[in-house]
This record gives sequence, C-alpha cells and structure tokens, in this order.
Amino acid sequence: MPKDAEACEKITDNPDATLDLKCKAIEDLLHKLACACKEANEQVEIDNKKKWNRLHVLVAERKDARTRGKKVRTKELSKQIQREVRTVNHGIKKERIERVLREFKGIKQIAGIKQGDT
Repeated sequence: MPKDAEACEKITDNPDATLDLKCKAIEDLLHKLACACKEANEQVEIDNKKKWNRLHVLVAERKDARTRGKKVRTKELSKQIQREVRTVNHGIKKERIERVLREFKGIKQIAGIKQGDT
C-alpha cells in the first residue's frame, strides 16, 4: 500500500480524529491519485504520438526511395512500416483490453477486440 494511502488510513481509523480531518485526508488522497492518473495518461499519449511519428517518418522515407527508384530500399521500408503498424495496432488493442478489465465493464467485448472488431 502506498505511503499516502497508509497515512490516510491511519487518520480515518483514528477514533479521536474529527470528521473534517478525516474528510480532508480522503480528499487529499483522491487529489493525489487523480494527478497520478493524469500523468500516466499523458505519458501514454506521448508514447502513442512517438509511435505514429515514427510511422510517418518511415512513410516519407519510402516515398523518397520510391521516387529515386531504389526498389530494395523501398521494399525494406515497406516491411518496417508493416511491422510498425502491427506494433501500433497491438498496443491499441492491449490498451482497450486493459481499460475494459480496469473498468470491469463490457468483459464480453474482449474477444471482439482481439479479433479486430470495434
């Protein structure tokens, strides 16, 4: 259990603590958890943008190689793009499954997510 949660539990379990003090401890803990969730979501968004950025760079490189007539390089870049797309799609599916499990809603949708249904 995190230190903040332990401190909150000590205050709320203390019979001598006032109701206001208990409410303040719970509010502080909820605020810290909300901030932590927001930071985690922002990090996921940054990671997703980096993945899509990498994909755009590969597509631009392939376009350049194609215009210059470099067939071997075009073929290599096409394979890299396929791998990158699979990686991104796998991450999206994994994220959707984790969200369903975390919220414990729509458990039946997991099979559809794995198969590529929306």
